[in-house]
Amino acid sequence: MSSPVDFVENKSSHPRYKISLMFALALILLAVVTNVAAENGECSIPKELTVKPPKVDGKPVNVSIGVFLLDLIEIDEIKQSFKVDYTVDIRWHDPRLSVKSLGKSLVGCALTVDDIWDPKLQALNPRDFSKIFLNDISVNQNGIVDYYLRVQTIYSSSFNLLEFPFDSQKLTMHLASFQYGPDDVLFQADEKHTGRLESLSIPGWTFVSNISDTSGPALIAIGEQYSHLLHYITLERKAEYYLWKFVVPLCFIILMAGSVFWLDPTNFAPQIGISTASVFTLVAFLLGLRQSLPQVAYLTRMDEFILSATILVFMSFAEVVFVSRLAHKDRADLARRIDFHARWIYLLVFAALFYTIIAAPFFA
Repeated sequence: MSSPVDFVENKSSHPRYKISLMFALALILLAVVTNVAAENGECSIPKELTVKPPKVDGKPVNVSIGVFLLDLIEIDEIKQSFKVDYTVDIRWHDPRLSVKSLGKSLVGCALTVDDIWDPKLQALNPRDFSKIFLNDISVNQNGIVDYYLRVQTIYSSSFNLLEFPFDSQKLTMHLASFQYGPDDVLFQADEKHTGRLESLSIPGWTFVSNISDTSGPALIAIGEQYSHLLHYITLERKAEYYLWKFVVPLCFIILMAGSVFWLDPTNFAPQIGISTASVFTLVAFLLGLRQSLPQVAYLTRMDEFILSATILVFMSFAEVVFVSRLAHKDRADLARRIDFHARWIYLLVFAALFYTIIAAPFFA
């Protein structure tokens, strides 16, 4: 009885086995040679074609840029930045790479950005290094180059929070070429490849639009002009969260503080008790509130309402102390008249502040 080793040795010595093995080796060698030939011959591009822009009759190269948003990952108002996952589709015509000019087709060739001329597009306002997840270049028979990128970048952008929490923000992605100016390259917005995923949503925000703009003047740096493109992402804040979590509780605290005007000033103990409780409640509420508000050097609309509420509560407390002293000095009639006028003035001032600061943006 033969062993497995004998079986393998007998099989390897069989003529058909040797022929099959040689045929397989020949196919592998042919594939390697074909691939090397394609890379070194069929897909090779003369070095001189990668240096100068492909201008025709001295006219600048038209480069279309499409920015498509996949996800808006994070918005940081304190750091004035936002993190976005997006694709960039860059297209231009390089007649030197056409079949007619080059004498061969580059369709299907695995090219890199170093193999061809490109407009050297880069982000101008990144906060950190970009993460590139996809980098693909293709050239058709007519010399149309399609440079496709999927990128994740943290951009810096100015935030105007004066109207917070009823504000809208225009986040800016600034793309530019620091090698070519308007005489060499003209950027154009590719509306066909500009947009966003329909399912794209940002917690706390409503997506309004994202558009590219190339109508502005050329970018000037170190005395030189450079081509650039601005992509704007417009968002509106959802104010309902802040209304229910902050505005409504503040209104109740203000009304609680104003209830002291409806009590008899001769019985000043309940007045002092309610007024003091209102002050302590407001202070505790503000301590918990400060972490949820944008920390900026100017007053936002929400800051104005908080400041107004604080002034009203402490004014009611001061009024209670004053009328209590009047009642203690047997001037109860004057104290009652002051309370009578104060209750309506307090409500009118509160209503005016609420309408001006909170309600007015809804009717604007």
